[in-house]
Amino acid sequence: MISADCDFERFVGEIRGKDCYEMILLAEKEATEAWRRGYNHRSNDDENDPSRRYQEKLIGLIDYMRHGLKPSIFSDQDLQLCSQLHNESGQPHTSVATDGYLNLTG
Repeated sequence: MISADCDFERFVGEIRGKDCYEMILLAEKEATEAWRRGYNHRSNDDENDPSRRYQEKLIGLIDYMRHGLKPSIFSDQDLQLCSQLHNESGQPHTSVATDGYLNLTG
């Protein structure tokens, strides 16, 4: 894992400077590792499990990088970090409506 202590800000700092696709790949791998960690250490208090919250933020990062969607779990600081990361990558957000998968306007 890039951030063994499930620190989202540290993860974002570590992937800076990579291209958008590599960032997404690393976030997917990190989310899988966080899921495994949480699965192996299940408790009765899943809501306060740091690996679960970390996994949710990583999935949110992936959604933000791919589609520009702001996850409800993101704080304003998380959103700012992801926005900076995305802007640095130079990759435009893709959109379901503009990619032709779903076009309800015509």
